[in-house]
Amino acid sequence: MYGVLHLGEVDGRQPAVDGKKIKNKIFVEDPLVEVQTENLPDTAIGRRLSAVDLLPLDATRTVSFAARGATYTYYFPRITSKDWDHCFKAIEISFEDDGKGGRLSSTTSASAFMALAREKVQRVEGYAGELMGREDWRRWLPSGHVLLVANVLQEAAAGPAPEGAIDPLRIEISLNGLWGSPEAKMLRYSGLKHRFAPPSMEHERQLNRAMSESVTVMGSLTRKEFMPAKHPVLMRLYDELIESVEGYSAEGRPLEGRERIIEYMDGYHKYLAAKGLFEAPEAGKAAAGE
Repeated sequence: MYGVLHLGEVDGRQPAVDGKKIKNKIFVEDPLVEVQTENLPDTAIGRRLSAVDLLPLDATRTVSFAARGATYTYYFPRITSKDWDHCFKAIEISFEDDGKGGRLSSTTSASAFMALAREKVQRVEGYAGELMGREDWRRWLPSGHVLLVANVLQEAAAGPAPEGAIDPLRIEISLNGLWGSPEAKMLRYSGLKHRFAPPSMEHERQLNRAMSESVTVMGSLTRKEFMPAKHPVLMRLYDELIESVEGYSAEGRPLEGRERIIEYMDGYHKYLAAKGLFEAPEAGKAAAGE
């Protein structure tokens, strides 16, 4: 069976399961269909089969979940890189002196991702009453549901790194991700490949500069520091460095060619893949800590 996301009690701020609040976790009752995008079969002429089993970036995207015995589905058009960039630029991280020698941190990321989900959703199914008959129906979507949907739109992570030596001239980053099909079936994709040209020292400087930027506001008794999120910079670096991808489709065929990749690739996948390109490997971190 296809997996169904399950949401427990909702307090309007965070989803909860069995009365306990959760954060950035997806609960699945039935096993998700695992879609392995690596080593797909070839046709007789040696070309990979068309977009079967590939993640369809330009198709209607859904998030379907169950709560309190009912099932809800949110339908989205393609969320473009421009949409993601607008969302990422709304993320701000702040640090404030607590007056006791410590620092308090906060972020606007949840609000930014919830705004993206609420603004981009085209229609919803499963709610009682005449919600979709109202012009302002998005305004009345339950906050806990919107938070869950926003989290699912970000449900992707780095896949396992291949064993053995890497080629510094052709770096490959693998992602795994959750994606809802137009038929409201939640699919777990693995082996989504992103291959990059090696970053230059200038690319490294751009990212390091963006990560160190901050604005400090001095009060009479406290100091507050604001830092923009690095997501937009990583998306831009992705567009500059990407060479090829594997496991995705658009317009009914495998996603190939830099221009098509830059146009169609999901913005959150761009951010994650570029982030992996610049991160230190686990072995390097361990060695540095010895």
